[in-house]
This record gives sequence, C-alpha cells and structure tokens, in this order.
Amino acid sequence: MITTVVTPTDRYNKWLLSYKGYRYPLAMTMTHQACTATLAHVAARLGYVTPPVLTWDQLKNRIMPIATLFAASISLSNLAVSYLTVPFMQMLKASIPTFSLVLGFATGTETFNVQLLGCVVGIGLGVMIASLGEIEFVPVGFGIAIVGLLTEAARLVLT
Repeated sequence: MITTVVTPTDRYNKWLLSYKGYRYPLAMTMTHQACTATLAHVAARLGYVTPPVLTWDQLKNRIMPIATLFAASISLSNLAVSYLTVPFMQMLKASIPTFSLVLGFATGTETFNVQLLGCVVGIGLGVMIASLGEIEFVPVGFGIAIVGLLTEAARLVLT
C-alpha cells in the first residue's frame, strides 16, 4: 500500500519541482507535514487511534528529534529530486538499510554482527554499482540525496 502512495507522490513532486519551475521544496515539505498532522488528528478524533499523553520533557527529548529529522529528510529528498531522476532517487533509497545499520552500530543501538553487516553491505554495493550507470548524474543532487538518506537513517535509529 505504501508503494501505491509514495511512487505517485514522488513523481508528482519531480514534475512540480523540475518541469513546472516550483522552487520551494521547504514549502512542499511543510504542506506534507500539515497534511500528515491533519490526518493524524482526524484519525484520533474519529477514535481510530488513541494518542498518548506525553509530558513536555518527553516531547522535547523523544518526539522533537525524530520529527526534526523526518522533516529534514523529506525536505532534502524533495530538493534532491529536483536534480535527479525519480528512478535514480528510488534506487538510492534502497541504501537506507545500510546507513541505518552502520549508524546503529556506531551509536550502540545495534549489536555488531558480521553476517548481517555483510548482507547489508551487499545492498550498498549494489546501489553503488547501479549509481555508476546513471546517465543524468548530478553531483549536487547526489550529495543532497545522500545527506537526506543519512538523515532518514538517523531518524530510523532514533525510532
């Protein structure tokens, strides 16, 4: 189900940013966040979910870092897609498990496992090899995309 929503959204974002000249990826991210928040509030009001009661310290220490990384990840991905093709961006997103595992090892949230590392490094190598064949490679867009993917990986490690 996620793929049926994400892929058309990525293509629409690419069309809007690249072909219609829309140069405000941050505004696009803010709109995305506002829609997500609205849907969450509607779901809570209709009784589909029960939001937890959190203290200010819990919000500040647990929720805000994750929310900030999530917003940064979306912003950077929206900006990167204005430089890169959608299929290439989707292919780069396949490296998130590699980044997440390495960050997990570095922060101590994952126990080091050579066999698991070997599997995930294989994914990363596949993404690297596929990246070498990208015809419309733009270094600036690639750099922004990698920072966005690292941000997403950091968010996943915190979650």
